[in-house]
Amino acid sequence: MLQLLAKMIYWIVAAGVIVLAAVVAVANRAPVTLSFDPLPFAPTLPLYAVVFSSISIGLALGALVGAWSVARRRRAKRRAPDSARQIDNRADTDLAT
Repeated sequence: MLQLLAKMIYWIVAAGVIVLAAVVAVANRAPVTLSFDPLPFAPTLPLYAVVFSSISIGLALGALVGAWSVARRRRAKRRAPDSARQIDNRADTDLAT
């Protein structure tokens, strides 16, 4: 029952975000010229396309950085038992001599 309620709340919030995005897109249809300074082209796009693209690129870059950070931590965690084993093995050989 709780999962059904959570799914309903999720879809209600998602629908609200979609409606809000549509309202922003309709309200910001004015053309904007994007200038990439040293490059020779300057496309003219609707303002909402520039805003939504910027947000999407930022989210994607943030996800990549987060995934890279998690992968680095997992790799370090995976290697940690190996180094602990090596230290134990060295200690055992020192005791045997």
